[in-house]
Amino acid sequence: PVDCGGGGGAADAAAAAETVAVDSLGGTQLSSIRSMKYSGDLRWLSFQRTDTTVEFYNVRSGELFQQYCKRKDGRVLTHFFTYVDNLFFVTTTGVELYTFPAELGKSSLKLLKEHRSPVHAYCYSHENRLLLLLSNSSSGGGGG
Repeated sequence: PVDCGGGGGAADAAAAAETVAVDSLGGTQLSSIRSMKYSGDLRWLSFQRTDTTVEFYNVRSGELFQQYCKRKDGRVLTHFFTYVDNLFFVTTTGVELYTFPAELGKSSLKLLKEHRSPVHAYCYSHENRLLLLLSNSSSGGGGG
């Protein structure tokens, strides 16, 4: 499967329509979940409820923590798990690659790499490990 999104307007309306209500997870009251995803090893369940954070629940230990978008002016458009211990955020300000903590009880992700460029829309294929980004460069050149 390929996951595409971003933009605004109709895309935001579609995202709002896909919002799922969940009663509880790990003893925490949850509502208005925009997306939920499992890690490759099914150890972590991630869910996004706001524009700026993604929350993570360790299915084995019950540990729950959240990760904010690195840039204060950015919004998380989506997030994807890559391998067992890595994931990335596609944000309105670029792409952020994170790794999971090696030890249980360490409740934060480690930023490995960040690519800064305005992102308006995205399309990701997990099978091909391909991420396409629609970005706008305001270089001012007319071309042609």
